[in-house]
Amino acid sequence: MDALRRIDLDQLLTLYALLVEKHVTRAALRLHKSQPAVSHALAQLRTRFGDPLLGGTAAVWS
Repeated sequence: MDALRRIDLDQLLTLYALLVEKHVTRAALRLHKSQPAVSHALAQLRTRFGDPLLGGTAAVWS
């Protein structure tokens, strides 16, 4: 789990908000960030873990 060791606190908080809100825009509001910033963080997490984390249609996960 080398990828987990390299995750920073901001990415961890973003991942948590995405898991709770299940929507990029609502996660951004929760974190007081812009939607593009949260989308960028999600893209970084997907790359870091080599996995399509929270994959779904548009920006919503069920």
